Amino acid sequence: MRFVYWGGVNSGSDHLNRLLGFNKKPHVMVVGGYSFDKYTYIDDKEHITSYFRTTLNETKTKTRIKRVKDPRKEVAYFYMEKYNFIDDRRKASDYKINHSKLSDQEEQNVFQYGSSEDVSDCIPYLNENKWHILLSDIFDTGTIIRPTFLLDDDISTSYIMDCINLIPYKTDIIDTLIHKLNIFDIKNHSTKYTKKTGRPVFFRTIEDAYKRDKEIVWSHLDNMICGQRDIEQKLIDKKIPYQHFNLDEETYSMFDCPIKVPNNFTSGKFEKNENWHKIRDYAEEYVTVRKLTDMRLSGRITDRI
Repeated sequence: MRFVYWGGVNSGSDHLNRLLGFNKKPHVMVVGGYSFDKYTYIDDKEHITSYFRTTLNETKTKTRIKRVKDPRKEVAYFYMEKYNFIDDRRKASDYKINHSKLSDQEEQNVFQYGSSEDVSDCIPYLNENKWHILLSDIFDTGTIIRPTFLLDDDISTSYIMDCINLIPYKTDIIDTLIHKLNIFDIKNHSTKYTKKTGRPVFFRTIEDAYKRDKEIVWSHLDNMICGQRDIEQKLIDKKIPYQHFNLDEETYSMFDCPIKVPNNFTSGKFEKNENWHKIRDYAEEYVTVRKLTDMRLSGRITDRI
């Protein structure tokens, strides 16, 4: 039994990745735009092999070996995004990349590609289908997480059809909107608004953007919801069967993992401080303004997102 987890941004992909890791379940996680990571396990060691395709149409790999983590000894929640409005906990990137040890070139790679790895001679996923030579490598594990680039043509369809395809969603709409609002990227939206208005602007926080123009904040949520729904629409268009995966209620039993963690293991668990109440209010207003009733594709009938 093989699964494909079609999670968009902020849709439980990291939770599943870590759960499978705790249980030493081989899987693939698609990251960034230039590589995917294959996780395999030997005894208590986790082997993470990153696959890249070069401009010479060759495959190169890089493998890291780590200990298999124990959820009882791990920090339960790393903040995986660039921005965190609610509180000042350390971000995952603070743990993963020690910038003081990076060379100038590695610093540039992080800035340009989101990784210290030099991918200047590599091609992204969406490039003349050259990635399809690696389909057998992608689909020879039990679970493939977030391979959304495979939906942009029909070459991968036969592989996908042989899997159980899962579309994640949350029924607690306010909770998921709070998490999505918390990762509002002030630099990105400042740039977009500057281009839109022709006047230079830099938002200091999401609150600053909200006071300037609420539609900036609403468009941030629209894009995230639309991205996940568009994945579901592509599966329908390709006549690929799928089932919904309720992140609030699912037990993850289908993955046969003896080591279990709570559904909110990688959730924010934010302190309900002043900032939390602010974006909770934004979330509630957004639900009213957009007439949002369901995060799934079916909700588009009402809210048109």
